[in-house]
Amino acid sequence: MKLLNSQKNQLFEIIKNHDFFSPNQFKYEEKTYDKGRWITTIKFKDSDYHFKIFEDAEGYTLGHVNFSPGINKYREVTSRIAFEGIIKEFDKWLYSLRNEVQSPNLWESFRESLNN
Repeated sequence: MKLLNSQKNQLFEIIKNHDFFSPNQFKYEEKTYDKGRWITTIKFKDSDYHFKIFEDAEGYTLGHVNFSPGINKYREVTSRIAFEGIIKEFDKWLYSLRNEVQSPNLWESFRESLNN
């Protein structure tokens, strides 16, 4: 879904006002896919974590969102939602992202301790 500048600014301000993240930790990208529809991606740098907004085939004011990490699962996917719903999902993503970034990888720590 191609966003208006005012909508892009809302997402930017949410990150900027977050107590854990800053905008320089993210990459913003817009491109077309499948028959000229738009996809907007906000990627957490140096990771596979992302928030993607796909343009709905039937209407420019609706989109589908998927993001990783999700709430208690690797990827979260929504049904058709308007921009107000996208904002709510974006907040959920930042919450999940913070939890995941702050969580240590105990398996990796254990493996490293065996190698030392």
